[in-house]
Amino acid sequence: MKRFLPLLSLIFAGACATPCSSVCDKLLSCSELSQGSAGVKECELDCAVQESSYEDDEALDVAFEAYKECVIEKTCAEIAAGACHNSDLYAF
Repeated sequence: MKRFLPLLSLIFAGACATPCSSVCDKLLSCSELSQGSAGVKECELDCAVQESSYEDDEALDVAFEAYKECVIEKTCAEIAAGACHNSDLYAF
């Protein structure tokens, strides 16, 4: 039974992650943000690529998950004001 616990924790940890589709839906619905011509599919792909680039860096992986959770929790005005900005993830 003990050898299955790490596997179960990975399954449940993945289930709790904020999906890129939810983050993109929120960001693209915010008129306060300048998205240019980015669409849902492009946003989701960019999010997934960024997410996978942090797989080997636990600190950045945790920071990106916190960013996605922040986007879901905050209002569009708060996001536009920089509430979810993390300089470790975004240099600008």
